[in-house]
Amino acid sequence: MNDDDPTTPGPDHTLTRMLSDQFAWHWKHHLRPRFHGLPGRYEPLSDDEYRWEPVPGAWNVRPRGTSTAPVQAGSGDFTIDLAFPEPVPSPLTTIAWRLAPGARRRMSGDA
Repeated sequence: MNDDDPTTPGPDHTLTRMLSDQFAWHWKHHLRPRFHGLPGRYEPLSDDEYRWEPVPGAWNVRPRGTSTAPVQAGSGDFTIDLAFPEPVPSPLTTIAWRLAPGARRRMSGDA
């Protein structure tokens, strides 16, 4: 029995652990190379792909002054869309919004 094999049944291989291991493998071998680009295999995501909106009104990272969200946060050339209090249900977000440091703090309640 190999303790490092996530497919090996045993007391340390709960469903949560197996799902976590599967996600970690998928991130390492498929998603992360796509975000960063891997020569000869993947091209990095373009700005348009990072900011692609799955639905109209999705929260995004936008050039300063172009957002229609109630609150725009950020001190540079780009801002992230926000609202206080957060609407229910929460708006869908773009990849760029989820990767923005301020957005992550907001989602975790640290803002």
